[in-house]
Amino acid sequence: MNKKIIALSGTLFFFLGASLGLYLLNLQSIAISKDAYPLPQAGGGCDIFLSDVSVSKRTMAENESQTLIIDLKNSGDDCGTTVTINAPNFDISPYENKQDITLPSNGTSSVIWILLTFTKVG
Repeated sequence: MNKKIIALSGTLFFFLGASLGLYLLNLQSIAISKDAYPLPQAGGGCDIFLSDVSVSKRTMAENESQTLIIDLKNSGDDCGTTVTINAPNFDISPYENKQDITLPSNGTSSVIWILLTFTKVG
């Protein structure tokens, strides 16, 4: 009798763990799919698209820093734009949260910020 209870409990825990794992994999694929399309930037006559945003890791510890690279693509004439990062409670480098860039016609450019340590609140 005890062996049957242990076997049923083990089977139940196995299926619960497998279900949770599949659920988390599904959530991860949904999150990754949201990064897969270009987001247009509004601008006066500029055809600038955000072609890629890359970070070395999606999560970071309080005492780590990491690089954020933003790739922009211009499919029109020469154009200037301002790229802004909103990273509350993070120290960033360069210190300014806005960078002005000029993109050549049909060219690409990258903007780089370094997310330094997270500033604890409280």
